[in-house]
Amino acid sequence: MARARVCVCLGSGGGFVPCLMRQAQMDLGIDMAETFLVDAVLPEAGYGGPEVAMGWIHEGSLLRQQFGDIVILSCLTGQAATGFFAKNATAIDYLHIDADHSFNAALADFETYLPLLKPSAFVTMHDTVTESIQNVLSTILLKYPKFQCIDLPDVGAGLAILRCKVLPSNFAGTDS
Repeated sequence: MARARVCVCLGSGGGFVPCLMRQAQMDLGIDMAETFLVDAVLPEAGYGGPEVAMGWIHEGSLLRQQFGDIVILSCLTGQAATGFFAKNATAIDYLHIDADHSFNAALADFETYLPLLKPSAFVTMHDTVTESIQNVLSTILLKYPKFQCIDLPDVGAGLAILRCKVLPSNFAGTDS
């Protein structure tokens, strides 16, 4: 978690990931920590929608009962980035991308949130076993060579961890 003060989860996945983010912040005693869940709550998108019994949207859910301080932004991911986060000059430490899994939408999520990331931020991307997300990862690594990636295909439906390459402060060479 790298002591992430500001965590943002795109897509609910039932609310599990934002609960983990918030619990880690509390366990680490991070002052002024904030966790945001961005989900448009589109039933046609599947898991986490209003039709899921005891999904995060219900008042009796774990997220609502034990993690009521998670800020829920019920809108499209791009709207949250350009509206809420950009307007509030929010600098993100940890971004989890698990919303629309199409190539164009997942890449747009990464690129839209890229200017909001702190230099030391890291990004996780879920469902890397899908062809579309594998193509997104390949595109990111080609287009943004300063990023490095660890893909863990056996973790759930695959999880990639992306982070900017950090050079030692005494590094005298050039960065590609």
